[in-house]
Amino acid sequence: MAQAERTARDGGDLAMLDAALILCIDHDLAVATLAARVAASARAHPYAAVSAALGAFDSSLHGSMSVTAAEMLREAMGPGGIERAVARHVSAGRGIPGFGHSVYRSRDPRFVCLMLRMHGEPRYSDAVRTTERLVAIVNARVARPANLDLALATFVAAADLVPDAGHIIFAIARTAGWLAHVVAEYSEPPLRLRPESHYTGLTM
Repeated sequence: MAQAERTARDGGDLAMLDAALILCIDHDLAVATLAARVAASARAHPYAAVSAALGAFDSSLHGSMSVTAAEMLREAMGPGGIERAVARHVSAGRGIPGFGHSVYRSRDPRFVCLMLRMHGEPRYSDAVRTTERLVAIVNARVARPANLDLALATFVAAADLVPDAGHIIFAIARTAGWLAHVVAEYSEPPLRLRPESHYTGLTM
């Protein structure tokens, strides 16, 4: 690869990485963010609070979902095609990774933003085109919007990154967000996030 081509390619990837990091940095009280807040409410050290967040983040329904979505997308770009890739994940009981969100019921703006940016990189076209076809096929069957995990998976496939790159990008970006939440929680009354339970079972 010529030096000028390599420089342009690296520059495009870095710009896309910056955009992905910004989109991932914070998202209100997501599961891992709440874990960081709970630890901070007990005045845990910032490192401990981030560790609590990472424990919640490293889960199949949260931080790891972009890895599964990237696996499905790479498979969809192969000879088997999109239908077979989706069918394999559904039959394995994993649902359709990269679709659906507890907050965004019709449209995830983070997905839209990153996909629009990737449209400007010609060498991303195969991955972007596959993702758009995948979204069309899934949306024809279920009303679940494509989410940020699928956009990260598209970037990972398009830039030929390691399979778990989306997970790493998400975690690095969100760590900055977690620390902001931790600092904010330190200014709140301690142990305010300690809920009470009430026994509703049999009484003697």
